[in-house]
Amino acid sequence: MKKLFLISVSFFLILSCTKESQNLDESTQQFYESQIISNLLVEYEIPANDINLLQKLGFGGSIAKVFENHNTLTNENYISYIMEGDIELKANELSNHLPIQALEKTGSLTSQYRTTVIANPNNYTVAISSYPLLYGTINTGIQRAIQNYNNLNLGINFTLITATTAGARKNCSNDPNCILVSNFSGEGGLSGYPYNNGKPYNRIHLNTYLGDDFGTDVVEHVMTHELGHCIGLRHTDYFNRSISCGIGGNEGQGSYGAIHIPGTPQTFNIDINSIMKACFNDDETGEFTNYDIIALSNLW
Repeated sequence: MKKLFLISVSFFLILSCTKESQNLDESTQQFYESQIISNLLVEYEIPANDINLLQKLGFGGSIAKVFENHNTLTNENYISYIMEGDIELKANELSNHLPIQALEKTGSLTSQYRTTVIANPNNYTVAISSYPLLYGTINTGIQRAIQNYNNLNLGINFTLITATTAGARKNCSNDPNCILVSNFSGEGGLSGYPYNNGKPYNRIHLNTYLGDDFGTDVVEHVMTHELGHCIGLRHTDYFNRSISCGIGGNEGQGSYGAIHIPGTPQTFNIDINSIMKACFNDDETGEFTNYDIIALSNLW
């Protein structure tokens, strides 16, 4: 049984962000530097003010991957940080993820968890934005992931559309109720947590060859997992990633929160088959466990 991460560890680029740091006045820069508690993040040459925000979000001890990306719709370059393997945070949007009021975590370390801010009940659009995702097993897996949520008759559900033209993709990018799905070269998938206004994270990336390499069930699992992050679900084993990944430690809580969802286990028998475990295997079914369903029903 092969353990698989939700983003490639081979596609890795460290960028210097000193230009952004120099834009701060000296006293402000010194203040942010005084707040840094993570030498790990400093080693990735992340600006001090961004480190301060990442720490508040709970990523002070996380491995960071730093990318420079290009938005073809706006013709702008932007910096993003990849944390915990499959959580994307745009540098210029870090403050948008800080909840207005943080809550304390309760419960034991063996349950389903959510972020402090979760997506509001609503009907959200999921738009496929690239041709490789429109056909074959990967498209079938995406459709099944949408059905996983909609079949539960929750207060939150999804409508799947295609957005293959630049205009359609731009409209989706500007719609806070739309989640854009595109392909990328990393392994597995990539997404993020809800914004502090109760809107879901607006982007999911899926590996182009996920369906060809692993089949429909794994695509269904990864897409369901990433949608879970977008609306506010944490990794079931966030406290010890080695449970599903074989390596890794505690992802931490931070201001994102890791709040126990009532009705899920509070024993030491972790739900190892949860759709929200940190890493996936090549024999996943793509289906929710009973405790996943209980967690979703309690939230929405």
